[in-house]
Amino acid sequence: APLDGGDDMAALIALLEKRRKAARAHLATVLADRATGDFLIDLLAFTEARGWLSTDDAGQSGDLAAPVTPYAERLVFRLRRKVEKLGRDPEALSPDERHELRKRFKRLRYAYDFFEPLMPKAVRRKLLPRVKAAQNVLGVLNDIHMAHLLLDDLHAVGPKAGAVERAIGYCLGWHSARAKAIWERSSDDLSLD
Repeated sequence: APLDGGDDMAALIALLEKRRKAARAHLATVLADRATGDFLIDLLAFTEARGWLSTDDAGQSGDLAAPVTPYAERLVFRLRRKVEKLGRDPEALSPDERHELRKRFKRLRYAYDFFEPLMPKAVRRKLLPRVKAAQNVLGVLNDIHMAHLLLDDLHAVGPKAGAVERAIGYCLGWHSARAKAIWERSSDDLSLD
């Protein structure tokens, strides 16, 4: 939608809007289904009744009463290592691997956000902004990749097929140039050092 391509773009947007409406209608049907409501009730009961506790492990109560800081430090360390391992050579990553790296950054950010009061000030000042920046760069690149997949899968028929195909080509070129510029400008944001 941010691209202005006249009638060609309008034909593509109309086709995408038709698909979007069909997907939303399908989602509404799934959400209204009894099975979805049953699942939510079961999940609530599992959570409230502590269904996640094991009756075979008497030591769980002690674990639940232990200080959370050592656990938080181990978790954040482990998540950070996973990010660093996959992100060693970001240039060599495929779009799917970049998406996996984005998910790893996201998990790390959630851990930082959740345990923020327990984290040293240096982590809050230095690492959290770097994690946010990496997540943003990878998020935009993933959005562009998803746009390519959506457009690659789109095949127009009928009298507006030519207009749709021209608009698809325009969008793919615009997104490719945008992804290249973002990567050149921001690939250094993927380092936690």
